[in-house]
Amino acid sequence: MSISKPSSAGNGIERIFANPARELQVRFRWAMIAIALLIILNQLLVQPAITRLLSDAPVINIAGRQRMLSQKLSKVALALDMAVQQYHAPSIAARRAELSDVLTTWQAAHQILTDGGSQRTEPDLLSPALRHAFNELQPHFDIMRTAAERILDKTQQVTRMGELYPDLSSDVTTILEQEGEFLSRMHRIVAIYEEEARSHIDHLQRTGWWIVVLLLLALLFVNMGVIAPATNTIDRQFAHHDRQYRQLVETTRDAIVVLSSERLIMFANHRLAELLLVKEEQLIESRFESILTQPSRDLFANLEFGTTTPTQSLITLDFLRGDQSTMTGLLVPQVLLDLDGLPAGTLLVITDITAQLKAEHQSRQLKSQLDHARRLTAIGEIAAGLAHEIHQPLGAIANYAEGSLLLIEGDRCSIKELKIPLERIRAAALRGGQITHSVRKIAGPSVDIQPQQPLNSLIGEVVDLYIPQAEQAQIAVAVKTDHLIPLLSIDGLQIQQVMTNLLSNAIEAIARSDRRGGVIQVTTELIDSSTVEVSVADDGPGIDPKLSDGLFNAFVTSRQDGVGLGLSISRTIIESHRGSIWAENRPNRGAIFRFRLPTPNQLSPIEEMAAKA
Repeated sequence: MSISKPSSAGNGIERIFANPARELQVRFRWAMIAIALLIILNQLLVQPAITRLLSDAPVINIAGRQRMLSQKLSKVALALDMAVQQYHAPSIAARRAELSDVLTTWQAAHQILTDGGSQRTEPDLLSPALRHAFNELQPHFDIMRTAAERILDKTQQVTRMGELYPDLSSDVTTILEQEGEFLSRMHRIVAIYEEEARSHIDHLQRTGWWIVVLLLLALLFVNMGVIAPATNTIDRQFAHHDRQYRQLVETTRDAIVVLSSERLIMFANHRLAELLLVKEEQLIESRFESILTQPSRDLFANLEFGTTTPTQSLITLDFLRGDQSTMTGLLVPQVLLDLDGLPAGTLLVITDITAQLKAEHQSRQLKSQLDHARRLTAIGEIAAGLAHEIHQPLGAIANYAEGSLLLIEGDRCSIKELKIPLERIRAAALRGGQITHSVRKIAGPSVDIQPQQPLNSLIGEVVDLYIPQAEQAQIAVAVKTDHLIPLLSIDGLQIQQVMTNLLSNAIEAIARSDRRGGVIQVTTELIDSSTVEVSVADDGPGIDPKLSDGLFNAFVTSRQDGVGLGLSISRTIIESHRGSIWAENRPNRGAIFRFRLPTPNQLSPIEEMAAKA
């Protein structure tokens, strides 16, 4: 079955999650296309017009010179005619050369104006008016040129005085007669050039203004369609993120403070003022130390802030409230960096742990009282366990005493030989006394702080105590200790009681097996920075599957003469040390018992809460 969705709701969601950058990119792309078209339009319309204007000026100049050259041509022809009439050969030669130069220049200029030449791009660029004017001019130009060429031909052979000089009057008259017509038509051509140049300038100005208007419209579109919406979008997003940030900062359960490099309070959220029972205005630009107790001021003053993070990641400080009470806060500092990556201040996140500390203290008191009541309630069980625990040292005393008597009766010993068994008898007796002392400690109130003990040494003492018993049963005891294990805050005697139970059980398990001899492996290992593991492995028959589930319960045992309290007491001791104990069968043969204890590096409950925060 399909579920229809209202289109309006879908469109609304699309508008909410629409990316404005895409629409702005489309607008910007169209704006760039428009600007590119304007640039192309400029190249197609404005640049050719500018190029034509640049060529019009030289052409107009040439047209003006052409009028002067035609006048000069007439003057030189007259001067040459006068020199011929005066029969002055040098003057004739000079005037003839001058006439030749003027005629050449005049013809070249005429070709430039009519046929394009080197100053114009194409003769087709001439307007119809100019083409018509040049057509009217051409006959007069040809007549004047022909007359000038005839004059040059007639005067070419005049070299000596007394020779017959030619008559140039008719050709000169022709040039003078055509000069007026040539000049009037040339004047008309110059006027047409100037008029067309002005027309070109007007057209260029109009085209330029149109392109300027279009360019301004394109820029307006870029501003209104791209820049302004982008700016508005950025402003809205910044305002939205700013509202979210402020809402997050102001509604958090933690106090947030920003300190300057001089450790002045530059920002504090409402939560800090609420916790300290003061107004926010009282906190801004005040020294952070002013809201701390004296011991916390000294601690905070000694803190060193690095380039990225403080040297301490978690700091506990006491704060002074407005009613003169105190509040304990857990600080998580973070150095703030500027755009250049340099320290600009410090951000402090302060968590109020006053109630947690109070609750933890009350919990410890209640736990201590409950533990005391539980120990008193289970005193009967412990008394039964006392007989079980003290059995080992008493048995050791009896065995060493019996061996000493045998040595004395045989008259085969010296006093030095009796020293070893007597020392072991004394150690076993002290061990029994320590067990009874431990029972008194268990029945008494608990102590929160335990002295730090070397775990390897404690276990080594118990192993040494059981080596004679193991040797009698032909059992080898191997010990492997991890020397990286730190000192532990434990009750050494209670941990030794656990090892006594585990070693005793291992020896008896191997002794009950159908083979002679065996191996017990005792291992200590630092699992990680917060956990230590101790294991006792044997190659006996292993754990009966029927007993595996309740192995550590009271009065559960596989021995006919056992009371089933050793493992139960061991679990109680390990769990009172915030540890765990378990057992499992080995793959090939035997069983392995393990227990783990926390190291001093393990976090307290308050530190765990702060780390999670």
